Amino acid sequence: MPESGLDKKRDNMRHTATFANGNFEQDWVPRAYLSGYYSYVQPDEKETIPFFVDAIRRAQPNEPILYFGMGPAMHHAFLAAEVASEIHLAEYLPSNREELKRWVNNEPGAHDW
Repeated sequence: MPESGLDKKRDNMRHTATFANGNFEQDWVPRAYLSGYYSYVQPDEKETIPFFVDAIRRAQPNEPILYFGMGPAMHHAFLAAEVASEIHLAEYLPSNREELKRWVNNEPGAHDW
């Protein structure tokens, strides 16, 4: 039976995220996730991006936008860049926030969006 997009995503997550202590908050490694999951356009992203594009088209121009649960990924926020007056990111995990800061600060080794 052919592997579904969700099966591939789960398999990829198993290879990129190992939770040694059984603790997601401590063991999550954003760089491993980004280098594995975002090494190519995943099938679910092919569905998600058009959804966000459509939502942004309907957004009020020149208003702030808040994204919840960004993870270490910036690409969905980019879609709002020309519409929003401000873009605010809300992320629970400190390791994801640090990875986002690395990209914002153009640090060596930051994910290349």
